[in-house]
Amino acid sequence: MSKLLKSSAVYVLLGFLPVAINFLLAPVYTAVLPPVEYAIIGISTLFQTFLTFFLSFSLDGALTRIYFDYKTKEEQRNLLGTLIIATSVISAAVFLLLLFFGNAIFTVAFKSPDFTFTRLGIWVFLTTFAQVIYLLFLGFYRNEENLKAYSFWSIVFFVLPVLGILAGLLFFRSGPSGAIIGRGIGSLLTVVGMLIHFYRRRAPKFVSSYLRVSLKYSLPLIPYQIMFAAFSNIDRIILERFFLQHEFGVYNFAAMVSGLVPIFMNSMANALNPRIYKSLSGSTQSEEVRILNQLNLLGTAFVICCCIALVVPAMRIFISGSYSGSYPYVGLLFLAYLPYTHYLVYTVPLFYFGRTRSFPVISFVALVTGVLFNLVFLRYLGIWSVCISLFVIRVMQLAVARFFTRRYDYAILGYIKQKKNILSSLVITSCYALILYFNYRFGLLPVDVVNLVPLLVFALLCSLYYRSEISMVCRNLRPLLQPFLAKLRGHG
Repeated sequence: MSKLLKSSAVYVLLGFLPVAINFLLAPVYTAVLPPVEYAIIGISTLFQTFLTFFLSFSLDGALTRIYFDYKTKEEQRNLLGTLIIATSVISAAVFLLLLFFGNAIFTVAFKSPDFTFTRLGIWVFLTTFAQVIYLLFLGFYRNEENLKAYSFWSIVFFVLPVLGILAGLLFFRSGPSGAIIGRGIGSLLTVVGMLIHFYRRRAPKFVSSYLRVSLKYSLPLIPYQIMFAAFSNIDRIILERFFLQHEFGVYNFAAMVSGLVPIFMNSMANALNPRIYKSLSGSTQSEEVRILNQLNLLGTAFVICCCIALVVPAMRIFISGSYSGSYPYVGLLFLAYLPYTHYLVYTVPLFYFGRTRSFPVISFVALVTGVLFNLVFLRYLGIWSVCISLFVIRVMQLAVARFFTRRYDYAILGYIKQKKNILSSLVITSCYALILYFNYRFGLLPVDVVNLVPLLVFALLCSLYYRSEISMVCRNLRPLLQPFLAKLRGHG
């Protein structure tokens, strides 16, 4: 277990870097760009989110799932080559469509006249294509447990886009356009390097049977992921369409900051999912999966509560005061990810046993719920309606996923039982929501104090109900920390 914790920590940290670029550069963005210009970054992020699914066809998820079905290195390399070639062909077709119809689509999709396909959308397209290819390579390295290659390319895919963004913002002083173009150039350079390095001795090979197997897994996920992107970004879509660009810029910054949680969750998934699927392929490994799920739930809840407690003080120190309008609701955006952690546990058997047709239903119900909620409450609650709808959507995801696990008789599987965890999340949410509401009405406490509530409640629940889990983590962390502690004693 200590070895697993060590490797998982490395994968989480390295997987965090490239996708956290906007988060880590937030002080630079807010110092250089006013909220109106930062809204352009938000629109580019929206476009990239939806474009990813049309370029990838969810083939990166298929690689993670079916990699272990192929036993030889040759087969596994051919699987990767097949998916890279297929992704390139799909991307070329999408690019041609956007080249002819992109500007017309953008006119309908976005209110801002400053973001067109020919001006900035092409660079977002190139960034997205590079990221899709990068994720295929990263999934391959992770599955073969090649930590050296995984580490090297994760760092490169972080450093070069960051240098490109900084050059565009600070050296060329080109505003949001410079950031978008600089990131595109850095991302492309990294992926070209990956392709040359991996295929320097032998070109990729396309195997049609591998693509058929991959598409059989991934195609049912595409409607799900598009709808997932729609309801996950329904807040930004509504803000961009119905609010002022300044308000959208401020909210987009808050949403970007809260995006630290899904970045952490995706990094955890990248570290743990191959281990989970490998364990489930055995006959007696469900207990290990249960432990991994339990530790993942606790770790993610801890990160969420810490983020809520620290986000406003950190923003006061590092972020321009022109974005202070996001202070009241940024904690709620973090909290909205809490039910999503439980939803992910219910998806494990649905993915593993190939019940992917249930995911479009889950996404459709969640999307309809979010739209209806905002239709009813947007006029009364304004931006608060958008924030609360995210929480409602994720609760609906959780409920429908639980329904499908019971329908397919997966509820008896020990590794998805999480009644205690769901009750704990309900307690944390209820306490925070009540205090947030009364403080909003009567203004009794500073928002910094209110945001300490989830962390305090989490600590209390851990001391009462999660002693064994915390003891297990401490026992396995001790061997990893001993060399570091010994060095400290030596210096002392």
